[in-house]
Amino acid sequence: MKVSAFIIHLTRAAERKAQVRSLVTSLPCPAEIMEAVDGREITDDQVAISTKPDCGFRVIGWVDAQNGFGAQIRSKYVVDLKYLDDEAGTWQLTDINIR
Repeated sequence: MKVSAFIIHLTRAAERKAQVRSLVTSLPCPAEIMEAVDGREITDDQVAISTKPDCGFRVIGWVDAQNGFGAQIRSKYVVDLKYLDDEAGTWQLTDINIR
């Protein structure tokens, strides 16, 4: 079985770039750095949020990523979440689908 890793890094978090590079070199398997989508650049028309029963929410959106060959790939994601605790602000991921 071939195992590889990827580390998601936000470009504007430049002060962490050295940590990310160190992590890549210390892993026992091949790894690559993928640039994270900057939440500041996401517009309202790129994400839809709806409510579900029992404090549930569904988030639907699209994410652009660059593959190892340099091509931009757009993927749709659907995430179902449940709000667990108002005081602690905790959430539970109940389902995720990336196409």
